[in-house]
Amino acid sequence: MAITTTLFDFLKKKVNPFLKTNPQISKETITDFISKVADDIVYASVVTKYNMVVVTKKELVDTLVANGIDKKFIKKHLETLLKIEGLRYIFLCPARRFINDCVDLMSKWFHESKGEKNSFYSEVRHDYFDTDKKCWTIDCWRTKNLDEDGVAPIEVYLDGSLKIRDENAFDFAICDFCVIEAIEKTLKKIKSDKKG
Repeated sequence: MAITTTLFDFLKKKVNPFLKTNPQISKETITDFISKVADDIVYASVVTKYNMVVVTKKELVDTLVANGIDKKFIKKHLETLLKIEGLRYIFLCPARRFINDCVDLMSKWFHESKGEKNSFYSEVRHDYFDTDKKCWTIDCWRTKNLDEDGVAPIEVYLDGSLKIRDENAFDFAICDFCVIEAIEKTLKKIKSDKKG
């Protein structure tokens, strides 16, 4: 998720003070623990109700299925959905609103994937690597003419996190399934490059 890195860095700063008061725990153990739970903490904070009741992934998946979205489609795109929703919900929101927004967004992707809805962008590319920021950029054009000005709404970082690059184009981009596929292909390439 977008804020996982920030959370991870914050928790790492707490390691040394914690170890001073708990010398029986090794630094490696606590650092490993933080890296394993950081995503879960961010997920919980994103989908927490104001009264602190957490929405589980199962509840979210069940709601998506109940709204007519194929379970295989959900499984394939759920992590991307959560990353994108993590960008939209930096602060807490009611769980019902979060779930409704997830249903709306994934429904758009599902219908577009079946050809029931047209893409917003005519051309989407994910082949530009920004060497300064160390990230891949998702580039989009409304027409097939690449000489026209395009937009770059999303950056995909080597740690698998996403960042909004163009606020004005972001809301259109996340509704376009071609953009979602470009993000997922980029994430797959990053994962493959790390293994290779």
